[in-house]
Amino acid sequence: MSHNASFQLGAETSDAESATSFRGRWASTVAAATIVVHFLAFLVVSGWWYLIVPRVKQELDKPGAVVTSSHVFLIQQSDFFVNYWYLFVLAAPILLACDFLLIRFIGKEFRLRAAVASGVIIAMIYLAYPVAGSYILNH
Repeated sequence: MSHNASFQLGAETSDAESATSFRGRWASTVAAATIVVHFLAFLVVSGWWYLIVPRVKQELDKPGAVVTSSHVFLIQQSDFFVNYWYLFVLAAPILLACDFLLIRFIGKEFRLRAAVASGVIIAMIYLAYPVAGSYILNH
């Protein structure tokens, strides 16, 4: 059926228009939920840098401890975060706003599933850092 009269009162909308309006309504909600998850993942990584790595650093300062270049790299990153934490606090709102806009764009222009998948992948990348770092520090 042709939809030439789609602007008339009571006219049926096409499936494409319905999908677009559905994505438009839910894209912001998905983006907001995603940035909450990303912020929580950032708190986990920040806590790992601020609390866990310095404790391991104290243990590696003991005589006879084997320190590899991977350990040194993680300790330097932790020291940077501990010394310049305020830069991360200032950058976080800007990065979360960009994150929101990106996820919302993906949700509106492509699919909501793609927006959710993008958010999950980004959160997994955030959380992979302390997991890999803990493995490095323990071995």
